[in-house]
Amino acid sequence: LDMRFESLDVRELMNILWSFQAMNHPADTFSSRALKRIIIEFESGKLTLEGIQQLNQIVLSMGTKTKGVVMTKQEQAIRDQCEMEGTESKLQNEVSKHLNRIGKHHECEYDVEGKGLFVDMAIINERTVVEVDGPFHFWKNMNRSYQYNGKSIFKTRLLNEVLGWRVVRVPFYEWGALNGVDEKDNYMRLCLSYKKCTKGGVIKRNLEDLSRSEKESVLKISKTHKRKVTRR
Repeated sequence: LDMRFESLDVRELMNILWSFQAMNHPADTFSSRALKRIIIEFESGKLTLEGIQQLNQIVLSMGTKTKGVVMTKQEQAIRDQCEMEGTESKLQNEVSKHLNRIGKHHECEYDVEGKGLFVDMAIINERTVVEVDGPFHFWKNMNRSYQYNGKSIFKTRLLNEVLGWRVVRVPFYEWGALNGVDEKDNYMRLCLSYKKCTKGGVIKRNLEDLSRSEKESVLKISKTHKRKVTRR
């Protein structure tokens, strides 16, 4: 890559550098050179909103390794230009309603710690993020089961490991398997009962730590989901 550096455009450098950070690749000379060129592009106002958001994630991930490359005022300018993409979805509004039902006050479309990293919902006093994940957060493997894509995994890592927030993810296919208000309330209580960062919904969690009634609830959701996948 060092030999090809001059032939790569800023978009290509951005994608490479973002991929490096998503894979937790250690910073090196190439990363510093690439970041310098991207910052120049940002300063000239040529980056799209998507590019600025991508750059913000890179800077957050690299942390102190950007010292000497990104100035504090530049880092703040990047954050200030980040915006929340899209609007609240019907699914997001429904999850928010059930959070309110179980007494969890939260903020929607929240910029975590002013870092330009927006999340669907945040229970601020518990430092907990709730992300509602539609189909575009996943890819399907050979067994036709859903796997989180790199973008979603990287965002979870930034929130959890860099900023120190717990992350609860609510996959659309698990939410769609729930029936009735009470089942959805219990699902959210179960999601929020976990102390560690959660990478998926209830189905993929370890059953050993659950009570008998909670295990029965999880298994019911799992069986319903499997039937739906089979029908597809």
